[in-house]
Amino acid sequence: MSKLIIIRGNSGSGKTTLAKEIHQRLPRNTLLISQDTVRRDMLRVKDGENTLGLPLFEDLLHYGYRNCDYVILEGILNAEWYLPLFRQAEELFGEEIFAYYFDIPFEETILRHQQRNISSFGEKQMRSWWKEKDYINFISETKFSSRTTLRQETEKILAMSTIINQLNRRLKSDLHEINHESLNSTFVGYSNLYRQSIFVKQFAKEQGYYTEKMVTNQLNDRVLDGFSLNNTFVLVLKDCSPKDIGERIDSNLAFEMGQVLGEYHLKVKPFIRIK
Repeated sequence: MSKLIIIRGNSGSGKTTLAKEIHQRLPRNTLLISQDTVRRDMLRVKDGENTLGLPLFEDLLHYGYRNCDYVILEGILNAEWYLPLFRQAEELFGEEIFAYYFDIPFEETILRHQQRNISSFGEKQMRSWWKEKDYINFISETKFSSRTTLRQETEKILAMSTIINQLNRRLKSDLHEINHESLNSTFVGYSNLYRQSIFVKQFAKEQGYYTEKMVTNQLNDRVLDGFSLNNTFVLVLKDCSPKDIGERIDSNLAFEMGQVLGEYHLKVKPFIRIK
């Protein structure tokens, strides 16, 4: 089944560089749809609501879905202006969408743009295009910060495009990634192996995996399995009913989270290898 990788962000964030790197690293017959190439080079049309480029974007998305293993959609892609395109993407690719958004400050985009070999526009133009936290909302987007490097971004996208397939085969599931306020990748979906909804966390380091597994075992019976995969560590949990909390945490949710954390500290006892 064809997979769609969406890479979005404000001008100067690094999305085009990342998209080209991913395009080179993925197998042949991967389609790269660049907003600037389609709109400026191919059609020479202005961006905005009801842009004349939308029909071609939609046709290219259909072509990629029918003929390519991977499709990369890259650009500023204003969430409101390109809503029809994202709705079509959701309809075509479903859970096989891997979306990423450069959530970085305006000052960082200026710096990154100035470091390019060719600087085609200035700060005034970039500020006029700027739209902060322009999330799609109905498609979950993994956020890249100013601290993440091109190498880290590339490895995360490439790993995600294969790790979900491996997890789904092993767990007989339909996992998809969700946003989570941690350094770990998290997935939810239904597992035919366990006949229930599951919550899966992928850890880069064994210590984090081991600690969470031991703590969870002391608090409840939600741990279903744990194993290593591609030099990472995977924890499979049941009945967590996780939800994407969106872009902001209000005071009520923060208080509720604090209560849960306090309960952890009261109940959890020391165990071997804890740090």
